Amino acid sequence: MPASRNGKYGDMLMLLSVASDSKVLPTTYGELRPPLGKHRLKIVEFIAVLLKSGNEAAGKELASSGTIKRILELFFEYPYNNALHHQVESIILSCLENTSETMINHILKDCNLISKILSSDKDSVLSGDNLPTVAATGKKPPRVGYVGHITRLWNKLVQLSGTSVLIKASLEENSEWKEWQSSVLQERNTVENVYRWACGYSH
Repeated sequence: MPASRNGKYGDMLMLLSVASDSKVLPTTYGELRPPLGKHRLKIVEFIAVLLKSGNEAAGKELASSGTIKRILELFFEYPYNNALHHQVESIILSCLENTSETMINHILKDCNLISKILSSDKDSVLSGDNLPTVAATGKKPPRVGYVGHITRLWNKLVQLSGTSVLIKASLEENSEWKEWQSSVLQERNTVENVYRWACGYSH
């Protein structure tokens, strides 16, 4: 979407979509082409703070400009950047806990949150789909670094479904959700304290 339609939020979307540098950063698991960079991370941090403040008008503009959707994409594109994952988790929670149905619908429907995290949780190793994060040739990549964040989001969705009709309906609409909750999620919560996980690396 052109920046002119959404002013400064459209500008943010452009900056999030185009890395400030084009270098390749070697890592222990492969390469980043390009790395996320400090400028894009700072934008995500700013948006996390803005949404946490409860500014409804700003939230709706960030949603309509496509900025929140782009941030969610970055979460999966950089699966070992813990600093990014922390901020994106905060942004998702701000949307889910918002009093505005517009924001809840945006993160659930427009951003397809439930299907995205269900799909990513099934395949928790780095694959060729995670560009610009590229796995090293001939080397088994480590488990992606956002599994703990994803699990906390699942638990928050379950909690909020008790008070939000929108969230409850979205979970029930997903045919794979019930099986996933009763098997993987319950077992994970039993054997692992996800609130104490230290996930990923920052690049």
